[in-house]
Amino acid sequence: FNVVAAGVVGIWLFMSFEVVVGLFWFTAKVFTFAFIYVWMRGTLPRVRIDQLMGFAWKWLLPASLLLAAIAPFILGAFGPTYAAEATGPCRVLALSALLSAGNYLLDALLVARDRSTAYVFMNGANAALVLGCVGALLPYGLTGGAAGWALAQGISLILGLLVLATGHTGRHHLAVSPAQAPLDARLADWEVAGRGLY
Repeated sequence: FNVVAAGVVGIWLFMSFEVVVGLFWFTAKVFTFAFIYVWMRGTLPRVRIDQLMGFAWKWLLPASLLLAAIAPFILGAFGPTYAAEATGPCRVLALSALLSAGNYLLDALLVARDRSTAYVFMNGANAALVLGCVGALLPYGLTGGAAGWALAQGISLILGLLVLATGHTGRHHLAVSPAQAPLDARLADWEVAGRGLY
């Protein structure tokens, strides 16, 4: 234990203060987020995907479009220079909201067709595209970062359409009568249909 403690103290002494504070804040933020996530997951009731998608379509998409429409007026409160610099990215992000909505619709279709592997692939590809495109175009300013977001959403939408068009739908079952099907398969179908045994 003394060797480990001495190593930690030695590293602490030779690291700059900014690095130590940065590591502390990063660790504190990770633990805070993990605590809130576990707390909310254990406290709040679970939401089905159709309820979540309905909330997104009925409330979040109109709210984001409204916010994008009134953003220049809100930004004008901070001064004309700030508003002029931030209006371009807001306009690009407002247009990319339509591409994002298309991606969410594709996600809902993949879930409805029981294609969970394709759903996970699409979300991973979307995250990688967003990080790559925004990171590549962010040095050109905020409008470049917004254009990177729009580009990533457009590529993800095209990729999602290809995935949706070239795949099969979920689980395939053999055409046997229920009496011939093994008990495990009937129980799995019973649970998939939402009539779980628990």
